[in-house]
Amino acid sequence: TRAIETTPSIIADFLVIGTVTGVHISDGCLTNGRFDPALFGQMGRLGYFDYVEVRDTISLRRPD
Repeated sequence: TRAIETTPSIIADFLVIGTVTGVHISDGCLTNGRFDPALFGQMGRLGYFDYVEVRDTISLRRPD
């Protein structure tokens, strides 16, 4: 993992590039052995002061 300073400024901006080597997921967040975002109560940042709560998900196949 390494951090790269992106711009010189009063407030430091960083880009962090790394490799995920493992994760831990509570069994309470799984449905049929798969992660279920609705059980986890995921939030996402939109920008400014805005956030979004994940309520519904859809599955899409990758194009061939």
